[in-house]
Amino acid sequence: MFHVKHGYREVLASLGVDPTTTRVSRLYAYEALLASLAVPRGMVAKGDADRLRDRHVVDALRAVDLLRGTADAADLGSGAGLPGVPLAIVREDMTWTLVEKRRHRVAFLERVQAELGLSNVQIAAGPASEHGSRFDVVVARAFASASATWEAAEALLRPRGRLLYWSGAGSRPEDDLPTGVTVRLATSPVAGYGSIAIMART
Repeated sequence: MFHVKHGYREVLASLGVDPTTTRVSRLYAYEALLASLAVPRGMVAKGDADRLRDRHVVDALRAVDLLRGTADAADLGSGAGLPGVPLAIVREDMTWTLVEKRRHRVAFLERVQAELGLSNVQIAAGPASEHGSRFDVVVARAFASASATWEAAEALLRPRGRLLYWSGAGSRPEDDLPTGVTVRLATSPVAGYGSIAIMART
């Protein structure tokens, strides 16, 4: 398994993603915004300031291979843009909606969108329950328990849609799901901080 020792060009190559200059430069610019704005404002833990790349940005990118054939996605409780922004950077062919109800985090996401020039990203301010659109995929990282995340995400999913849930090290999302939901755990070429659970209706 690939561990983060180098820059984003090497990370993208290890994931089978073309490390274009635009993608690489946007990832570095996003990391810089996390360091200069998100950490001081409490959107990312101060203890993670020295490991933003591997702990947050690369951890988000682990889902790239799970998005093949996907046209659009929503990032549930996007916060500082994780995992939605890194994924939107490398999957610029997809439409991304960052769902966030906290105003100061919405403001940060709007700045990220503007400074990085992410034309494939839109920001939905307010609770997920108030968002009327439906998506092929919903992604969620550090949102809530597996069951609570599924409950919030289900209303955003199309009938055959999937939730990609970052479960965290040591957790077992398969033990915390309502009936009628299937789950499988995904692996990635890059090291992460737990598994990504793929959840869908049976």
